[in-house]
Amino acid sequence: MILTTAGLRWRIHEPRRNDATGCTKGKAVSLNGSCLCGAVRYAVDQLDMPIAHCHCTTCRKAHASALTTTAGVLREHFRWTAGEDKLRAH
Repeated sequence: MILTTAGLRWRIHEPRRNDATGCTKGKAVSLNGSCLCGAVRYAVDQLDMPIAHCHCTTCRKAHASALTTTAGVLREHFRWTAGEDKLRAH
């Protein structure tokens, strides 16, 4: 799965669900991801908001697609595992 955030595309590796329903909100999960080239990597321990699809004008324009998929994660459940020094803000 590929998520897009602030104009960047991130590849999600090894998504794991906790139960047969596939619901992961508020439960421990193991998600690892990276930028498309793999230089920047991260890990998420828990999803704190449901996975959602947004089709507002801003999301469609920013991601050049019909919708964008997002999931809310609190800072304490997110960590950089490689390449944090390669990140830049504009």
